[in-house]
Amino acid sequence: MDRVIVFFILFGIVYFLESIGGFYMTSAVVYIEKQFQIPSRLAGTMVSAGDFAYIPVVVFTSYFGGKGNRARWIGGGCILIAIANLMISSSNFVFPVEEFHLDGNNVPTALAYETARLQNRSEVVTFEKFLEKVDPKGELQAAYAGQKLPKLHFSSPFSKYQLLCFYEEKNTVCKRITELLSPLVSVGEELMAGKRTPKPNALKEKSSAGPFITIFTGLLILGVGRTMPFSLGLPLMDDNVKKKNLPVYFAGMFFVKILGPIIGLLVGSGLNRVYVNFDPPQGLSPLDPAWIGCWWLGFFIFGILLLFPSIALFLFPSGTLSEEEEAAEAKAAENGTGPKKRRLNLVDKHVRKRSDGKAFMPETVEDKVRDFFKTIYSVLKSPIYTGSLIGRILDVFAFKGFFVFLGKYMEIQFGIPQHRIQQSMAVSGVVGFAIGVGTGAFAMRYWKLQGRKAAGWVGVCSLVAACLSFLNAGVGCNSVLGDIGKQSILNNNTFPMCRPDCVCDTMPLYPSVYYRNP
Repeated sequence: MDRVIVFFILFGIVYFLESIGGFYMTSAVVYIEKQFQIPSRLAGTMVSAGDFAYIPVVVFTSYFGGKGNRARWIGGGCILIAIANLMISSSNFVFPVEEFHLDGNNVPTALAYETARLQNRSEVVTFEKFLEKVDPKGELQAAYAGQKLPKLHFSSPFSKYQLLCFYEEKNTVCKRITELLSPLVSVGEELMAGKRTPKPNALKEKSSAGPFITIFTGLLILGVGRTMPFSLGLPLMDDNVKKKNLPVYFAGMFFVKILGPIIGLLVGSGLNRVYVNFDPPQGLSPLDPAWIGCWWLGFFIFGILLLFPSIALFLFPSGTLSEEEEAAEAKAAENGTGPKKRRLNLVDKHVRKRSDGKAFMPETVEDKVRDFFKTIYSVLKSPIYTGSLIGRILDVFAFKGFFVFLGKYMEIQFGIPQHRIQQSMAVSGVVGFAIGVGTGAFAMRYWKLQGRKAAGWVGVCSLVAACLSFLNAGVGCNSVLGDIGKQSILNNNTFPMCRPDCVCDTMPLYPSVYYRNP
């Protein structure tokens, strides 16, 4: 098989796997926070570790990698990415946390014992009858009539007097009601004792530092490795593909760049349906906030799949021929006995080369530094490049943090499980990419946009996207959980009506605990 074809097959595989693994962290960060008790402020710093390494290293990679064997540089970078994925995955085993035990037997048994004592025809004692026994003289009613309270709509009489007792703590009747209701509160606390995880603070102090450092270091290495496939792959493709075929190759490369994150989100959605240790506690499901998906398995799979083609790319033979091979090839071409083989230009064809075909490199350190800054300055002088660079920076500012914490926000705000959130993000990514490509291709072809007009079209589209992003502010800050909590405060967790077919007397109530990461 042609050496050029083999190279592009290997490069396509590693580039696709790198694109998948690069966005998979978005689907895993929420579960990493839960498993290792890492606060969100540290999780944001941890996720940014890849960018901390990528930004300064990519400049040196582009300069020195372009003057060397780019296949070896790309292979070495992908090996670093594979090692980083395996390193992140290993934190699940190197730093095991105490298993989450959900004591689901104690609570239902205790509740079943209490419900078994209820009669089939239980009569509901209203709060008014209860109040007549506690306050036969009507002192509380008189106090409520003379109290200036906020004009609110109360769904039950109990919630009305609950608000009064909130302002009148020293009222004797309120104290009497509290004394009568306190045993019921203690029973609830005893039932909840079997559901609690012991010493959460000690567990947090013990388990968060090590995993944070390990994952942060792995993401730093991953950021260094990610500089090589994209920054060296595009110029290498430009040097080895015919100009008429170049748009097709570039389109395929950018298609992989977009498809990779979508596949990463879908893989994350599937793996997050599986519990972190493959053995979930009885009664725990992916809909439960305490659920921790199998996030580490994705990093392990991507690391193993990426390692072997990266090694093959790192060991890819150089495109330069020896003197004997060049003489034999020239002789065969002159005699017409064989066609001239197509070579793979692994060294940037735009740099100065020596007689042996290798790139010219300054000998002293001072000359290398001077040549490096000279090259950077020549690039920055281009207004098109500088404008594109500034626009890209602002673009990343807009969506980087938004996509990283979008899953956590939607879970807390709307109670949507993580695997459904990742599916929605993947579908919206496919639809948005398809609409953008179709609209852009039609506009460029219909109006024949080139140069400044094409840049203006990009600017208009970016402005429209920025304006539409303000629609997110209209979602509001009141979550479903928050609204229920506000209503429960006023109603004391009671509601004015009950469905007649709910069979409330025989239905035990299961309390739940919700942990919210700061």
